[in-house]
Amino acid sequence: NGKSGRALRSTGQWGKRPSVRRCRSEIWAIIIDGTFTIDGSLFVRLGIASGSIELKRKRPIVPKLAANLSWLFTEVDFLERFNGAAQAGFKGVEFLFPYEFKASDIANRLQDNDLEVVLINAPPGDWSAGERGLGCLPGRQADFRGSLSQAIDYATAIGCPNIHIMAGIAAAEATDLFIENLHFAAAACANAGLRGLIEPINDIDMPGYFLTRPDQAMEILDTVASPALGLQLDLYHAARMGFDPG
Repeated sequence: NGKSGRALRSTGQWGKRPSVRRCRSEIWAIIIDGTFTIDGSLFVRLGIASGSIELKRKRPIVPKLAANLSWLFTEVDFLERFNGAAQAGFKGVEFLFPYEFKASDIANRLQDNDLEVVLINAPPGDWSAGERGLGCLPGRQADFRGSLSQAIDYATAIGCPNIHIMAGIAAAEATDLFIENLHFAAAACANAGLRGLIEPINDIDMPGYFLTRPDQAMEILDTVASPALGLQLDLYHAARMGFDPG
């Protein structure tokens, strides 16, 4: 859910073990060097060694798409975009950072338009100063926890099940710190009945971003080993980093 300009997305959970699993939600699921199914019809194989992503369909299905209101219907103010999404036929929406608006106002717009929100981002730090998340920033653990707490309160108030936890701009040696913060996030999300997601974002569109590859993310998730954390897979970002979604 980085600012890469895509407005439509199929979002979802990443299976954390290299084995065959059935997706238990509306979400994309990936198994490293293995296969998973969605509704018994969509099969996806991620080959780390070959850098490929293979999608096959057993039978046609209509994917559930969420309108990203940070990118769509921008000709009207944010709170008016919910009506635009509903009028366009969407049943689900997502948005990046809604925190300048009251959660109650967003909850009312969702209810009035019979919409569900599937994803929000945790506050990323100081975006105008170049921060793109707090998960990997040394000395910012307290800020990370405060950001996550705000996101959990907000997600609970608007009925959003998923929170994108952005890693941030950091060097490769930030892995241990990110894992430490994700252990905290996993416990907090589990306690709230929510799921935290991490998303690899290509370092062409977001230079210096720490988490850039699906295999890197999978290794981190496997280390944390919590059902309250998953992978948000954006095939655009994966392709920009050399994975072949075809």
